[in-house]
Amino acid sequence: MRRFPRFRFRSRRLAFALLGGVALLVVAAIIVAAVLPPGSSDGGREQAASRASLAASDAGGAVPAPGVSAQNAAAGGASSGQSSDLALPDTAQQVIKTGTIGLTVKDLDSGMAQVRAIALQYGGGVLQSNVSRAGDARVGDLTIQVDSKQFDAAMAALRQVNGVVQVTADRTTSQDVTAEYVDVQAQIENLKASATQLRALMDRATSTTDILAIQRELSTVQGQIDRLQARANYLQQHAAMSTIAVHLEPQGLPTAAPGWRFAEVVARAWARSLAVFQGVATVLINVAIFALWLLPFAAVAWLLWRFFRRGGAGQAGTPAGGSPAVGS
Repeated sequence: MRRFPRFRFRSRRLAFALLGGVALLVVAAIIVAAVLPPGSSDGGREQAASRASLAASDAGGAVPAPGVSAQNAAAGGASSGQSSDLALPDTAQQVIKTGTIGLTVKDLDSGMAQVRAIALQYGGGVLQSNVSRAGDARVGDLTIQVDSKQFDAAMAALRQVNGVVQVTADRTTSQDVTAEYVDVQAQIENLKASATQLRALMDRATSTTDILAIQRELSTVQGQIDRLQARANYLQQHAAMSTIAVHLEPQGLPTAAPGWRFAEVVARAWARSLAVFQGVATVLINVAIFALWLLPFAAVAWLLWRFFRRGGAGQAGTPAGGSPAVGS
């Protein structure tokens, strides 16, 4: 019976042991990455919260629960004495209206002058005015503002400008932002109440660390108030004043057909080539990253191949009879 050398079985055991160890390491790394939570990076914030809670306890107030910031604690203190849903005054409907109109006129200067007069007539003014050339002719673009209550009347007046030959574009849009405006105002009021409570805590604080912690929370609250107030002002201003973009062009303006342009062709070709190279680079990078996971398995496969090759080479040098023949 043919017998294999003992070292070949040992090589196989070693190879399979290495392969099993690598597989276990990969599985363990995946499990650890999926189970363990990310490292805590909020140590400073938790310390600030604990210092603020200490200041609150020194001042005779309620100590917030662990993980609750001084801002939330102050908001809770405010809600204990009054309802968290602060009553806001009745807010009128806030609707942002915009319009776009294109006019072909007999005289460009006269048309632009009438557009400016319409803007003033309906409680607004001219935000931007520009005259450019289209071939041998001049075209004008104006951006005007009018009182939102007179938006429809202003659009009708623009359509009836003296010398209008054709209305080439006429579009209006409206966006109701009342709910957002009310929500922003409510957040501002709640944050102001929190800021008041934080200032009261800071006035009663006795240690420097507590004062600094409360000051940081107060700065955060004030920053939120400023951002929300800017948003509220934007909504209110754009709801009160509507914007209309007006484009005027003279009668008989030639419409030149787009011709072949070398620069544009080169630019498009360059952009397409960049897109192709970016796609190729993306594929190569993904292949390289995925290949990193295959390196341990490739190393184990190489070791197996080496062990099996040595075993085959050892058997090739042994005669079928078992032991080499001795010459007489």
